[in-house]
Amino acid sequence: MGDMYLNVFPSWCFSTNLSCHQNGRIVIAWDPDVFVVDIVLMHAHFIHCFVTPRGTGTGFHCTFIHVLHDRTTREPLWDSLKAIADKCKEAWIIMGDFNALMDLEDRLGSTIRTSEIQPMRSCMNYCQLTEVKTVGRFYTWNNKQDGADRVFSRIDRVLANTKWGDMFDSAEANYLTEGDFDHFPMVLTCCQKPPQKRPFRFFNMWTSFPRFNTIVDRNWGKYVYGCPMFRVLQKLKWIKADLKDLNREGYSDVETEHYRCHKLLIDTQNQLHANPGNLDLAAEEKTVASEYRKAKDNYLSYLKQTAKVHWLQNGYENTKAFHQSITQRRKHNRIHSIHDRSGKWIQTDSGVQDAFVQFYMSLFCSNIEHKTSILSSIIDRGPRLLDDHRNKLECSFTVEDIKRVLDDIPSSKAPGMDGFNSHFFKEAWGTIKDDVHKAITDFFTTGKILREVNVTSITLVPKVKVPSSVGDFRPIACCSTIYKMHFQAEV
Repeated sequence: MGDMYLNVFPSWCFSTNLSCHQNGRIVIAWDPDVFVVDIVLMHAHFIHCFVTPRGTGTGFHCTFIHVLHDRTTREPLWDSLKAIADKCKEAWIIMGDFNALMDLEDRLGSTIRTSEIQPMRSCMNYCQLTEVKTVGRFYTWNNKQDGADRVFSRIDRVLANTKWGDMFDSAEANYLTEGDFDHFPMVLTCCQKPPQKRPFRFFNMWTSFPRFNTIVDRNWGKYVYGCPMFRVLQKLKWIKADLKDLNREGYSDVETEHYRCHKLLIDTQNQLHANPGNLDLAAEEKTVASEYRKAKDNYLSYLKQTAKVHWLQNGYENTKAFHQSITQRRKHNRIHSIHDRSGKWIQTDSGVQDAFVQFYMSLFCSNIEHKTSILSSIIDRGPRLLDDHRNKLECSFTVEDIKRVLDDIPSSKAPGMDGFNSHFFKEAWGTIKDDVHKAITDFFTTGKILREVNVTSITLVPKVKVPSSVGDFRPIACCSTIYKMHFQAEV
């Protein structure tokens, strides 16, 4: 390391696995003023250590990997990682060059056999390690060959267990351009981001609470001055405020309530088995069981609505898998860094927001040059509405027509800016139907729609596996339920 140690890393600490392999292969360096690093295990393929950031008092296991490009020499690595996993109860992250694949999409330019991906995938499943969010380049290595002989592979990875992911929930591995090297350099960022305020969202489980109908009836009975649509929106705002209070009172932590009721049920049943003739305990067991079923239904409803995974909708009740799905979705949905239109790497929250705004403004707000005019003579040749068609379009919509439109909107569909999904309208329909009907028919009479209804929230869906620029996302508009009822009724 010589000059590099003196000029670039003065006073840093170094360690290498030279004692386990004649060429060393792995060198780790750290600033002792920032980290305390205890080397736990040395191996020809890895260095396993325990890292404690100074001033935190909380550390984590970290394994640095560099495996030889030989399947037989990789087998001891998988066994060693499994042995570490059996003993590791704390947060754990592993990273480096595995020289192995985990997915059929991990190589371009050469075929992949299932036998190639099975060993690493099986090991990671055993160790309960999942990939840390990746940005930048998807492939992490290429052979630098010419033409059709060029091969790209994804053989470098960063994986962690759930405890490490909870400790650094905004972490992401950024793979940079390789330059003259065959491997792509990786930078792991673990800075903590301040929690953002979440917008209001109606949860379907609230309808099971006895006070739900009371909240709807009380607020809907209030007098509001204004057009029909304004009256509906104002009443929804009042309901929203009361639902937030309801959530704080009994639904703010459905997971804790679920486990509390389950523990209470088990304790009661243990007492009953110890004294099976106790009628009071038998009655209490039935009451507690009913409370547990209700808490469980609320919990699964929350998970179903949050995770949005098909196996949950099919009744699969593996709550650990549910939580992992929710966590992965949240991390995947967060964008901490991005390349803007000019290719500049942006890493601040405000900068990322501005980059997307500028990108879509350039797409949707730019002036169209050389616009071709529409020829009325061509339009006249097309089909025209007959009087019978006009009469059908001018017919007034009944309450039943609006209800049929509402029933066609799945309760699982994401809500718009107001946070109310179709499930709320279905459950409260008996109270709100007349006002909602007036609001929708008023639009077809006046042709006017309020800004609050016409506005939509935008969801960015990645078009590629590892998005790195603002153009790698597809914008999806989330319209409000009232907006959907307006225009689906028209169709």
